[in-house]
Amino acid sequence: MSELALYIKEGPHAGEEHLIDGDLVLGREASSVDVLIDDKGVSRRHASVMVEGATAVLRDLDSSNGTYVNGEMVDAPRRLRSGDVIQVGQTEIELRSGADTTRVIAPAAAASPTEIVTPPSNRPAPPPPAPPPAPIYTGGQDSRRPAEPVADDRGQIDDEENWPAVAAICVGALALGLLIVSFGALFPFSLAMGIGAIIAGRFGKRMVTSGRSTRFYGLARWGGRLGWWSVVLSIIALILLVVVARLLDIAGDNLGDLIDQAEQAIQDL
Repeated sequence: MSELALYIKEGPHAGEEHLIDGDLVLGREASSVDVLIDDKGVSRRHASVMVEGATAVLRDLDSSNGTYVNGEMVDAPRRLRSGDVIQVGQTEIELRSGADTTRVIAPAAAASPTEIVTPPSNRPAPPPPAPPPAPIYTGGQDSRRPAEPVADDRGQIDDEENWPAVAAICVGALALGLLIVSFGALFPFSLAMGIGAIIAGRFGKRMVTSGRSTRFYGLARWGGRLGWWSVVLSIIALILLVVVARLLDIAGDNLGDLIDQAEQAIQDL
């Protein structure tokens, strides 16, 4: 099997190479990772790379800002090929295999007296190939790499607080919890809060992909998902209420009366 390695192309540890032996965890917390990446856009335990067969599989460990391969976000385990470029935060890592990996070569035996030693060539080494162009953010799908952080006139990074992402996870969790605790009776409130969580989640992800913030991409993504679940379950609760009202021949002036009469009819059964 070809030897696989991770070569850091860009970032604080550019030039480092790590052979993949088993499961390598990438992250910012030195005590719990195999490959330390001192990048503020990287989570403590950000992603892992494991050898499976003749290649490697990349997994995102529920990181805050996501993991990208060749500019595409990784939402599920991703099988890698030699030459694929992984991005975590602002660090780019290339998967290398076989002859591409750095090897330690033992010194050659001393040449015999009759052996002719050819002097090294003075020709300059060929320049390295140019890196592929970075994908351009055009809006739409989430499968894109985060934009570079924006620096102000003093050269400092303008990293805003990602409040929409925080609001998305809080409102989404509250909407889903409210629906579960009330056994679907408060679905109108859960429906409205779920829609709000979806909108806040989209704004939170857009702040990261546009470079305004490097924080809480994962919270924005999960907040939006909780919002979608709340909306779907609320619609199901509404359909069930209409079905029960027809079966029990219940009528009401508004939705609240209909819910109260349905609950009373079910208790009387």
